Amino acid sequence: MKINIRVASNIFLGVFLLTTFLMPNTLINGVAKLLCIMVLFFEIYVCRYDIKIGFYTIWACILSIYSFSSIFWAYNIFDSIMGWQALFKNLLLGMSLFAIIKSKNRLRNIMQIFVLAGVSLVFALLFINGFDFISYTTRLGTNVEGYNANDIALKLTLAVLFAYLLLKETRNKVYLISILIMMPAIVFSGSRKGLFLLFTVLIFSSVYTSNNIKQLGIKILRWFIVLVIIFWGLFEIEPLYNIIGYRLEGLFNYFMGSELYDASTRERMEMIEIGRALMYEKFVFGYGINNYTYLSGKGTYAHNNYFEIGTGMGIVGIIVWYIQYIGVFKNAFIEKKYKQSDIVQNVLLGILLAFIIMDYGLVSYLQEYFYVIVSMIFAYLEASSGKENNKV
Repeated sequence: MKINIRVASNIFLGVFLLTTFLMPNTLINGVAKLLCIMVLFFEIYVCRYDIKIGFYTIWACILSIYSFSSIFWAYNIFDSIMGWQALFKNLLLGMSLFAIIKSKNRLRNIMQIFVLAGVSLVFALLFINGFDFISYTTRLGTNVEGYNANDIALKLTLAVLFAYLLLKETRNKVYLISILIMMPAIVFSGSRKGLFLLFTVLIFSSVYTSNNIKQLGIKILRWFIVLVIIFWGLFEIEPLYNIIGYRLEGLFNYFMGSELYDASTRERMEMIEIGRALMYEKFVFGYGINNYTYLSGKGTYAHNNYFEIGTGMGIVGIIVWYIQYIGVFKNAFIEKKYKQSDIVQNVLLGILLAFIIMDYGLVSYLQEYFYVIVSMIFAYLEASSGKENNKV
């Protein structure tokens, strides 16, 4: 019975992640998430898992209670209710996953689902969109209703990183083929975030395993050369420049104080400035969760996690949200659960580090897959330090 329910949980989790990749923000995706959460909690009940009320669970409960309380002082109550129920479901998903990941084998299953979902997304985009992106002027996914190029790139990058881990572990060429299928899609999405996530994680996981200063210096030099070659290609090869090079150029120009940046960067920075102003108006508690969209007049999120949360839940909300990162690094380093040679930990912590930085231009707390990643990190740190490390 326990084996069957675990198989069922993997199937429902697979359906949920597939719909998250292929049909984001649809009714089907919402139903798949609810069914997945229900089956995961049923597994917890049937298998009689030893549920420890640890840092992650306490943090999720505090965030859920505080975000719910913000409804009572919300400027737009309906938007706050909708925002809270979405957050609550994501927290339930994260807590249930944290509870059922009792082994590295289970973590491996989730990584495999990510890879399957990533490859499926590429073929779905090719089926829907054809090969129009080869014109080198249109970002992959921008002409497909319901899809967002940055969202596509981030999901595919996570899938590539997990395929990389699985390839290192199993030497199965299926994962190499999967990487080769997904990498061009990441490039042709024109997403700066996708490339940033990929290289931040790879550099972190490589450099941090250095045993001495000499080895560290050699690795930094190698990565510097690799990045110089890549950026040369993105800026000098016209097809790549038309897709992503000009967008990187615009971002560099913005941070250098130049007015020569693309319309997309200009619009995003304007929304961030609106979020900054709204947060400062109600600095402590904010206007109520999910109120940025209504108050900004932009009809969308702030494109900045700090100000999206700050507008809705104030500085208190920002502190509560980012305490989870403190919990991860506390578990990893202070409690000695971090193993420098453990590539899985390196990649997972690298992903978290990248999201902390990307939150300036990304609203991670709205992303369903982010809660899956955080639960994987907490669970892996626990599994790496406990007796359940080798359980199947």
